[in-house]
Amino acid sequence: MSPLFILLYFSVGAAEAGQTVLLILVWAVFIIIELSDIADGMAARALSHVSDTGKLLDPFADSLSRLSYFLCFMISGIMPLWAFVIVLYRDLWLGFLRLLMMKRGVTMGSRLSGKLKAWIYAFAGIYGLFVFSETKLLIFHVNPDILYILNFVIYSLVVGAAIGTVVDYSFRVFKEKS
Repeated sequence: MSPLFILLYFSVGAAEAGQTVLLILVWAVFIIIELSDIADGMAARALSHVSDTGKLLDPFADSLSRLSYFLCFMISGIMPLWAFVIVLYRDLWLGFLRLLMMKRGVTMGSRLSGKLKAWIYAFAGIYGLFVFSETKLLIFHVNPDILYILNFVIYSLVVGAAIGTVVDYSFRVFKEKS
């Protein structure tokens, strides 16, 4: 769904007509991405189908989708570059940690900090899409100064969650090592 999100997102800006329909499709794909993330984990746990493969593929798919929409927001000037880079480095670092743990025969599952981060990222995604939609349709005529402050606050929360998970997961890896 991530490539489709990117394609639709940038089609909105290029479209002379049909922007509203394209925006609805962007929102629909975003909602499917986020709801499927919630549903797949719940289904795996409810059906007792939690697997090592799922523990690796789920965070990979989540990273791919969230980096995709954060990349769109960064290119559009909604998400600051510094915040995007920290999120990107966080995902690369955790991928590396998962490989280290796999080498030790341990598959790193999700942790509470990761679930909290996922909710913060989803909220930031909703906010980013709202700002993007507002810039295209000008429905609410939001004061740009308010958006500037909200951008800083929301993407600072995203960065805080990213750094928090790096610390939490890294501590777990190095604790398991000893």
